[in-house]
Amino acid sequence: MKKQFTLETRLSLLDDAKEYLTEYIAFYNEISRKMWQIVKLSNFDECYTRSEFNTYVIKKYNVLKRTANSIYNELVGKKNSLLELKKVEAFNLKNKLEVHILKKKLLIEKINKLKEKVTLNKATDKELSRYRKYKNKYYYLSNKINTLKQKLDITLTQIKNKTISLGFGGKKAFKAQYNLLAYGYKTHTKWKNDYVKKRDKNIFYLGSKDESYGNQLAQMNYDAQTDEFTLRLRKEKKYSIDSKYLEIPNIKFSYMKNELIDIINNQKNQLNLSPLSYRIYRRDRKWYLQVIITVISSDFITRKDYGVIGLDYNNGFITLSETNESGNLIMSKNYNLKYHGCGNKALNEILNVVNDIVKYAKSVGKDISIENLDFKKTKSKSISGTNKKYNKMIHTLDYSRYIFRLENKCYKMQVSLNKVNPYKTSQIGFIKYAQKRKMSIHQAASFVIARINQGYID
Repeated sequence: MKKQFTLETRLSLLDDAKEYLTEYIAFYNEISRKMWQIVKLSNFDECYTRSEFNTYVIKKYNVLKRTANSIYNELVGKKNSLLELKKVEAFNLKNKLEVHILKKKLLIEKINKLKEKVTLNKATDKELSRYRKYKNKYYYLSNKINTLKQKLDITLTQIKNKTISLGFGGKKAFKAQYNLLAYGYKTHTKWKNDYVKKRDKNIFYLGSKDESYGNQLAQMNYDAQTDEFTLRLRKEKKYSIDSKYLEIPNIKFSYMKNELIDIINNQKNQLNLSPLSYRIYRRDRKWYLQVIITVISSDFITRKDYGVIGLDYNNGFITLSETNESGNLIMSKNYNLKYHGCGNKALNEILNVVNDIVKYAKSVGKDISIENLDFKKTKSKSISGTNKKYNKMIHTLDYSRYIFRLENKCYKMQVSLNKVNPYKTSQIGFIKYAQKRKMSIHQAASFVIARINQGYID
């Protein structure tokens, strides 16, 4: 079983390395922007194969073959991901449109009830005020529906024709030039310098398991004595007059360092070959290195024969229930989540809780079971003004980050993670277990989730 991970560290660059990367990052991104005009065309797949595109880039810009291949891979990946985002956008727009049309229908019924009294001048002041309020809502709701229809038509057309637009550097940063003072700029030159840095911010080196050290253009070595890595970059032809390679020493990793060392050693010994892709990234004046590794995991070391750990994720806490081989509850525990939203505090809190849960599951040798939830449709159908408390809850519920971290941690620690049907787990738990055993509804729900994974039917 394979899974990709991205490792990141900050680089301490010498002056010659900074000079080269500053020049090359502008050159690389200029090629990417110009080639995007070709890749974004709806008939791109019919006109160009990967080989034909690479040949065109090599001849036009006199770059290495692997550079052209990296640009192709990155741009096609961007196009495909944007198309998928457009599909999600269309899905959300359809759901919102359905809800607004239903709301308009209910509003028309309310208006029609009062219309006869208003036309005959028999309506009270309150009824007249309510009628005017409904008419005002009807006007704005109709406008909203028309706007949603137009957006949906445009999105569906883009998906059908595969016509995707992409603003390098970001729309917000680009529009700042039209209102410099509001964005803290005194001159247009200052804005342009900042915008160029945001636009030209990364260099991608695509790896391949068949190549030396997993990558032809960027190769990394590890020195056990200094506990540091050294990255050697192959320079482009126009920059390789003095030297063919650029070396960046004193690189350190803390996250998944051992896995990276194993992959480098395997490449040296030609065993279990795995690609190593690199991305050099610039944020403001700081330079970072991202390494994309592919980890091959062996079989999971946990089983559900001994029992299962069920997790019920809620707004503000995670409830854990552990069962034995017979499906009986032997332990229940709450993990509080104090922070909400997408801040670093909330992320660190989720990481710590997930780490504790997975470590415990590994120590007892039991699988983890969770609900297979999807809030996309629920979020897209939520409307401001209706059930505000519930809408706020589902939008602050950081479920996607929780699942992503849990899946990664389970994979690395070889703990099996199973997703079960969430249908009425809370209701079943409340009726069958919570009342009889004096459990909370969330403890009962996590207990049911664990039992479902073991094959028991409640």
